[in-house]
Formats: sequence, C-alpha cells, structure tokens
Amino acid sequence: MELERYQVEGNAWWLDEIPCLHRIHRVLPIYGAHKIQCSLGMSISLSSLEDKLKSLSKRVQKSNDKYNLKQKAILTFDDGHKDILLTIPLLRDFPDIQPVLFMTGRQLHGEVLPLPLTALYTWCDANNRDPNKLQNDFGFNRESLKLLPENEQRDELVKAGIDINPQDEEMLGLHDVSNLIQNDWLIGYHGHHHCDLRIYDRVDLEDRFKEDLALLSNPGYVPWIAWPEGRWKNTLFLMAEQLGFHKQFGLNDEKGIGTNIQILNRDIWK
Repeated sequence: MELERYQVEGNAWWLDEIPCLHRIHRVLPIYGAHKIQCSLGMSISLSSLEDKLKSLSKRVQKSNDKYNLKQKAILTFDDGHKDILLTIPLLRDFPDIQPVLFMTGRQLHGEVLPLPLTALYTWCDANNRDPNKLQNDFGFNRESLKLLPENEQRDELVKAGIDINPQDEEMLGLHDVSNLIQNDWLIGYHGHHHCDLRIYDRVDLEDRFKEDLALLSNPGYVPWIAWPEGRWKNTLFLMAEQLGFHKQFGLNDEKGIGTNIQILNRDIWK
C-alpha cells in the first residue's frame, strides 16, 4: 500500500480517541506470559475488540457526516506480539479505522527475540511468582527492569536463570510485517529498543533514531513514534521532531515527565 502524503500527514485523522493494544486472545489465556499480560490489562479478546471497533467506527462516521470529512481513526498496536495477526480479518470490516503497528528498531531490523518482560512473565507463570515481587530474590522486579536498556534487562534475566527465549512466545517477523502492510496496515517506530527511554539523553539516542528512521521511508511505513511505556521527556520529543518524526504518541496513564501538548496520548483497550 502506498499512501499519498496528504493521507498520512494531513487532516486525515480523527483523534478524539486513539486506542492502544498489545495482545489479542480468542479465549482467556490460561498459561504463560499471555496469562500475566492479560491480568495486567495488556490483552483483549477478539469479541470485545469487535464491539469496541463497532462503537469507534460509528463515532468516526458521525463526525465525518457532521463535518463533511473522510477521516480515519488510528488503532495502534505496540510491541509486535504475533497474536495481533488474529485481527486482520476483523479489521477489513472497518475501513474507517487505520491499524498502525509500532515496532522497535531491533525488530525493524529483523529481531524476533521476545521482549525481556515477556520472558519474565513466562517464567513467573511457570513458577507461580508475582513479577512485581522479585526484588528480594533477584535484585529486580517488573518496574525496575523497565529502567534498564533492553540488553541489560536480558543480562539480569540470564543471571537469575530465566530463559530469555521462551518457545511459546512468538514475535512478528519481517514476513509478517509485509503481510500486515499488504493488508493496509502502517508500521511505525517504538524506539530503538524497549525500555523507559527517559534514562537517556538526546546524544545517546540520536544516531540510532536516524538509522532506524531511514527504514520508515519505505512504502507502508510512517515516521511516527510511540514512546515505549508511553514515557518521554521534552528533550527527546524535540530530538524526534527535529529528526523528522511527524507524530509522537504516549499513553494517558503514563504521562512521563514531558509537557508538550503535541504528544498524542492513547487509551489502552482491555
């Protein structure tokens, strides 16, 4: 799919609500990382998603009729879990809703290793442990891992004897991304790697962002960034803007420490 520039960056988008999704399930997950992510509000059933899409579509249509526009809502997906492929047939029924997948630079270059937190959740479910209550045993927990670069998160898991590549957890590969683009999805950026990027200064990230931004010039990709964990700060916002990221997304429940009103905050659907 080749979108004309005005469709990508003009007055094409209905922005009253921007949903954010992470994982999708047909039936309630009963094991593994997906079970824990579901309990954390990071997974939604296909049936619930369909109901929400119907409601969203009606609101977009009502607005378009009122103002004589042809805007689309933006439906965002973070992290690249493979189960989001379940939504492809459903989304074909909602042409006024534009799905956008945000992937890290590592994933855009072909990495399919599960995110460190996904690996942690897999281990926690198998060992009946709470990911928020590991500090005394391992020196880290779910929240403290987010404050480490992705490679250091994996190092901590390896030291704790936790498998960083659980076989039951599949991430999207580049062939899956091509399939999504063929189904009219857009692909955006989720930072070079997945952690709270506020730990970095601009100089630490700029070269990586430039390198990854070059990939987003391909058809089906857009120079939009969804900050990992929805966390950002003003210096990073300005860096991304100056590099050419035309839209930046946060999360309503994770306001970070920035104050720029140009950030488009999203609501997690669960």
